[in-house]
Amino acid sequence: MVAGGPRSSCRRGRARRSATRPARRNANGGSRRSTSGSPRTGRSTCDELRGPSAYRRVHWTPDAPRGEVPRGPGPVPRGGEMAPAPFWDALPAAAREALRRTGAPAVIRPGAFLTREHTRAAQVFVLRAGAVKVWVSRDGETAILDVLGPGDLVGELEAADGGVRHANVEALTRVEALVLPADRFRGVLDAHPGSAWAVAAVLAERLRDANGLRIAHFPDDAERRLASRLLRLAARFGTPLKEERADGVAAPDDAVRIEVPVTQQDLGRWAGMGRRKVAQLLADGPLAAGVTVARGTIIVRSAAVLRRLTGGDDPG
Repeated sequence: MVAGGPRSSCRRGRARRSATRPARRNANGGSRRSTSGSPRTGRSTCDELRGPSAYRRVHWTPDAPRGEVPRGPGPVPRGGEMAPAPFWDALPAAAREALRRTGAPAVIRPGAFLTREHTRAAQVFVLRAGAVKVWVSRDGETAILDVLGPGDLVGELEAADGGVRHANVEALTRVEALVLPADRFRGVLDAHPGSAWAVAAVLAERLRDANGLRIAHFPDDAERRLASRLLRLAARFGTPLKEERADGVAAPDDAVRIEVPVTQQDLGRWAGMGRRKVAQLLADGPLAAGVTVARGTIIVRSAAVLRRLTGGDDPG
């Protein structure tokens, strides 16, 4: 299959693979085939998952158990500021059950794309586990728009207006998600009117975040922008840090470990600065004592420092 090739080529490639690759047996004795196609129809979604290795990298598991979306340890406290709840947590219980019945469970491997920028597709993803980054490319430069995790929603804009994908969404880790066509997603919202407020909350949070980044550019405040990205990661992926310093003093209550493969370069692309600037801020100034960025792990030893840098309240 040629990346970006015509849809007919993708259909022909799918037919050849279906004819030559035997279906595997699952634990219950039923047959299951790994594919990059729709989990409900089996049709190849070339507009969604392009690339010569897409069908090997993305594995749908339609017979996976439809359990509750796993929740993390909860958001990092933000003082007087209320931490936004993920889309899934904001839904009424009846709407969550309807999405579980309507959606198909999927497992996406690291590096695979849930969506591709500028393609026209109509799938919505509700993330169950893992992390994805949302990014765009302009004139050879990459900008990261967000990093999403369990309970978050992908594809809501296109479901609302029917437009083309506005960004790439790439799996940073192994991702589990519920996938459903946009029309069925809208059907769930129509059947459970209160659930529309959960989508509105998602859009409001992203608008506030975008405005916050713009404000931090005038005047330019790179430290504030970087601190806001780190706080966002801590709220979505942070787990309590249980360790003692060399002097035997326990870590603060708001110290967290973030085990998501986000590099200094990724942080720079997300906060609107170069990798060298990120390294400089992490090596000197208020961030130096409170944050450590290593391969695959970020340690935030004091979320209060990050909140002060972003202009938030300090609960301590």
